[in-house]
Amino acid sequence: MVLEIVKSVRALMLWFLLCVVCGQAGGIARGEEPDALTKSILGEWIKNTTGFSGYVLILDSDGTFKVKNGSGYGTWKWLSKADRRLELTHESGDSYVVIVAEDGTHANGQFVRGESQKIGKPVELLRKGAPSSFARALSATPTPAPPSAADFVKANRSNLVFVTTADGAGSGFIANTATGTFLVTNAHVAAGAKGATFKTLNGTQVQIGTPAVAVGHDIFRMALPPVEMALRIMSGVDENAAIGDEVVVLGNAEGAGVINTITGKIVGIGPNLVEVSAPFQPGNSGSPIIHLKTGKVIGVATYLTIREFDSATKERVKEPIVRRFGYRLDSVKIWQPVNWPLFYAQAAEMDSVEKLTNDLVAFLRDLGKEGHVTRGASANPAIKNRVDQWIDAKSKRLSPRDAAMADQSLLSFLKVTCQADITAAQQHLTYDYFQRALADQQRERSELSGVFANIIDELRK
Repeated sequence: MVLEIVKSVRALMLWFLLCVVCGQAGGIARGEEPDALTKSILGEWIKNTTGFSGYVLILDSDGTFKVKNGSGYGTWKWLSKADRRLELTHESGDSYVVIVAEDGTHANGQFVRGESQKIGKPVELLRKGAPSSFARALSATPTPAPPSAADFVKANRSNLVFVTTADGAGSGFIANTATGTFLVTNAHVAAGAKGATFKTLNGTQVQIGTPAVAVGHDIFRMALPPVEMALRIMSGVDENAAIGDEVVVLGNAEGAGVINTITGKIVGIGPNLVEVSAPFQPGNSGSPIIHLKTGKVIGVATYLTIREFDSATKERVKEPIVRRFGYRLDSVKIWQPVNWPLFYAQAAEMDSVEKLTNDLVAFLRDLGKEGHVTRGASANPAIKNRVDQWIDAKSKRLSPRDAAMADQSLLSFLKVTCQADITAAQQHLTYDYFQRALADQQRERSELSGVFANIIDELRK
């Protein structure tokens, strides 16, 4: 009985704190007179998509709401009064983001979290007594449909860019920003673009100007002369785009020199990234992610992740889980000026670091199969000679003690090698993009170093 009382008291305290916090977050403090826009949405609303049979929500001026013919309660707050966008969160955790119509009769949006429904499911709030969405649709003036993906390609042939190098290809686009016109692509595309050509879909070669790389983002830009009809960048992506909005990625799929229109939806918005369902592929890196409703660029297609194992059970999943991300342009705060020779030199050093990481991983995989390594499997000059010497030694008739010493000697060398080039690169890399890439490599190398150390310890037992 005491435990139940404690639980009830905790629940009441939690609800009190929730009311205070949400009342402040919604901009409607108790005792504060609501503004005209807030007053216009207070009262009874039907949560439904077809008629008058749904739950009735009573929105109060203190930032809370009650469910009249259902159960529970919740809080609401303005996300952007300029856009008439608000969020309602039920006590269960279900949450809806909706935009209130100018006439105040209805609000449409999406369910954005919770376990009872799928993310992105549409929701309508209908003011009690207002005509249903079906009746409004019959009487409303038809609004023009947003342009299709094909329309965008046709209208922006001169803004879509192929990046061609001796070793591969990528994509880019021409966009207008508050500070000028730029050719935009990924930093990792630019890093491999030594001697590259930049041509539009029309076949026009683009003469690039002053380059810069974004701090904290995999984005690169090169100044261009003013272009009146270049693509536009969306500012405030988290405020002006929403989960479930349709997007199209326009890019050079697999470097084939053909623009593909890859459609999908926004499935996530973060401080620096957007996640989309549009299935872009290698070669699309640097492509613009277009918000179809507004025609504006919300991000630069950058990378995908593939998860083959369940994070909880560690078992292989039937179908790999693929997620695709693009960096937001509107969240770039600092652009770092680029000196091409220095940038390419640091790109080459990072490429060498990444290749050695891959070769060390390959060595361990080869060793783990049957306890031996195939000659020539590693051509990396940093480890090739020592690995070949070890293979030669193991091919001779060695005593168990000498064989163990040979193993320990090689593994100790590889353990030291895991950090040697990382330490050297830390002294040379000045661009934020490469420094962040090196930090990722350092984490992976630390794990490899730990594996080599564990094997050495086992051999010494």
